[in-house]
Amino acid sequence: MAWHKGKWYPLYVPEWYHPKVSQFMFDPYSFTHILHGFFFYVVFSWIPTTFLGYTSLDALSGGAVLTFAAELVHEFGENSDYVINMYRRASGTSMFYTGDSVQNIVGDLIACMFGYFLAAEFWAIGVWWVVPVWSVISEVALLLYMRDSLLLIIFQLAFEIEWIKDWQAELIPAEGKIGKVGEEQQAEFVQFSSMKNKLSGTDNDEIADSELNWMQESEFARLREFLAAALQVFKPENFPSHSRRRTSNFSHNHLESSDQLTMMHSFKHSHSNMI
Repeated sequence: MAWHKGKWYPLYVPEWYHPKVSQFMFDPYSFTHILHGFFFYVVFSWIPTTFLGYTSLDALSGGAVLTFAAELVHEFGENSDYVINMYRRASGTSMFYTGDSVQNIVGDLIACMFGYFLAAEFWAIGVWWVVPVWSVISEVALLLYMRDSLLLIIFQLAFEIEWIKDWQAELIPAEGKIGKVGEEQQAEFVQFSSMKNKLSGTDNDEIADSELNWMQESEFARLREFLAAALQVFKPENFPSHSRRRTSNFSHNHLESSDQLTMMHSFKHSHSNMI
């Protein structure tokens, strides 16, 4: 679930994969948000100053407000169910992505604003070329470190190239692959969901995230066995018609001998316990 409670400490974690990524303020993906700030500076400040006649101060202050608003809108979109599922399908580093924590969203906003004002400073002192050089170095470094980058994220979301996804997943260590759901496990889970729906009387084929977590945390096997046993026990054909009487029509005179023996045995057992 997006916008969930994460952790404030440590401020930065080097993991770019489940379960720590997007749970703390800063992680390797924070560097891509600095590039967001570079981009927004060009769009909201440099272009208005250069081509639209705005003063540098007006463009800088107005651009900062627009940058914060644009990045916040980006965070809302990125943490929607639709985009979260897109990340899961397209990225080999985001198979278990559940959205950003509040702490990570705050960190993304800070990183973006840092990039905006950093770009403004580079332009002010006449070294604007540092911005594209920084961007290239950042993208290459992220590709080498975690096989992902801002441009690759955009590319994968658009085209979902399977071999790139597999290539990204190869670099993730074993602890980041715990709970990975293969095709066979997915089929088993669909069967489990079907059994659960039969017991509850519902007809909902949607697999909820919480249920998926049960399976990933190895509780699925025990739940599946329990529900399978319950289905067998509570099948209607396992109960003779004479035993399904309404309680209102149940009386001592209509008890069969087997029922009488059962009640007598229960009474004797409870009485002996009291003694």
